[in-house]
Amino acid sequence: MLDKSGDQLEQPYRRLLYAGVLCAVICYPFAVHSSVFSGSIIPGLVILIILLALLALTFLMQHSWITGLLLLLLTFLAIGITLLKGESTGLSLLHTPPIAINLILGLLFASTLLPGRNPLISRFASKIHGDVLDKPTQEYTRSVTRFWVAVFFFMAIESWLMAAFAPHQVWSLFTNFINYLIVLLVFVVEYQIRIRRLAHLKHPGFFRFLLSLFRIDMRSMLRL
Repeated sequence: MLDKSGDQLEQPYRRLLYAGVLCAVICYPFAVHSSVFSGSIIPGLVILIILLALLALTFLMQHSWITGLLLLLLTFLAIGITLLKGESTGLSLLHTPPIAINLILGLLFASTLLPGRNPLISRFASKIHGDVLDKPTQEYTRSVTRFWVAVFFFMAIESWLMAAFAPHQVWSLFTNFINYLIVLLVFVVEYQIRIRRLAHLKHPGFFRFLLSLFRIDMRSMLRL
């Protein structure tokens, strides 16, 4: 009873944290892009620090201690670099998230393809269409998981090449906007292919499909 009561007390704070993370995620690309074009990296670094701090608090509240403490360490590291090195090293710090995020996502998807594990897209399909997937659905969702591994690794390499060789404005345009549009386009095209390849399943409309994804407990997906 005490644990349940304590969890109920934490719910408003969790919702507030989730809202803060969402706002920071939305603001981040615009802040970085405006920082690059204005010549002052500080606004982008401030949003990055706020986002890291909110993510650290979110994971700590969920009792994911290792991830939370790691994010907290990264927050203090970003603050230290900003205070000690200022804008000279700030842009290098802003180059890191697009590479790291895509690399982590690629490794996460790839790890679910190991022998004895259930592919990540198959896990989402099980939640949406039922716990037991037929063979064609299993094969298709495994292939889609492999495809997303390739997409994330491609964008990690592209982000690194852009950071190393492209002008700052071009790097910012790709990593903060164009890459997100590519992911959205791939998502829409794959959904249309899925409807045709898995016509025997009941498919909701695209926006209902997105809502069903948002309602899934992501922690349970990663534990399967």
